[in-house]
Amino acid sequence: MKQNKNSVIVRIILWTLTALILLGVLLWGLELLPGLSIRGLSFGGWDFHYKDSAQYQVGSGSVSAAGLRSLEVNWVDGSVHLEVTDGDSVVFREPDGLDEEDQLRFQVVGDRLIIQYSKPRWGFGFHASQPAKHLTVEIPRTLAGQLVELQVDTVSAPVTATGLTAQDCEVDSVSGNVTFTGCSFGELEMDTVSGGLQLSGQASSVEFDGVSGGMDLALLQVPRKVSTDTISGSIHLTLPQDAAFSVELDSASGKLDNEFSSTKTGDIYYCGQGGGTFQFDSVSGDVVIRMAR
Repeated sequence: MKQNKNSVIVRIILWTLTALILLGVLLWGLELLPGLSIRGLSFGGWDFHYKDSAQYQVGSGSVSAAGLRSLEVNWVDGSVHLEVTDGDSVVFREPDGLDEEDQLRFQVVGDRLIIQYSKPRWGFGFHASQPAKHLTVEIPRTLAGQLVELQVDTVSAPVTATGLTAQDCEVDSVSGNVTFTGCSFGELEMDTVSGGLQLSGQASSVEFDGVSGGMDLALLQVPRKVSTDTISGSIHLTLPQDAAFSVELDSASGKLDNEFSSTKTGDIYYCGQGGGTFQFDSVSGDVVIRMAR
């Protein structure tokens, strides 16, 4: 137990330092701290510089889904919506009437379609006068059911998707909620600052790291593994009534509210025999586990 308390203290210190650094960068980019123009923001790992920019095509368009297995979207300010449609091409659209330098870029590399927000911005990111852009990506049903990898990086852009299936899904988000409806993933990983994750469907493994962001999963099957590390974010899980799993919460102030019958050994609660392994680390935020109705 003493080791757990020490672990929590160390995490509090590390997360607090991380949050202060991220807040400083945000205020600096918004010109609330002196020294930077409001011409933009380069935040955390979402640095809007990318290689081989001259090889990208410009503007809304479409590419054949034949041979594609992966989709990558990097987007800032606006929204991203992924939807499943009939057809044989991936179609992507943004608002009309944009200057050429503000239009999206795209290219296919091997079996991967990459969509970038705009022309690379050197310096600290983006002009404040640039309008929010709403991206819609239409994915053929045949591809939506067999994606190997889905990668989405966003800043100030909520993400919504319906009916997708992918072996691996990775999301990095700053200030934007992510909502997956009727989706199925093998591995789902999300890192967020000021944003939440909501999933209805399935996921074999879920990893969620959040600062001021929570997670809400309504799952048809018990995942093999769920691991979260949060500051100021609650976790909600809804599982089948016959679910079996073990759960451990290591938290400074959060509580575990588990509707399933359980036995406790040490710091671990066991619900049924075998099943998934759930590990929750939290500075401030409760974990709620409910039975599906």
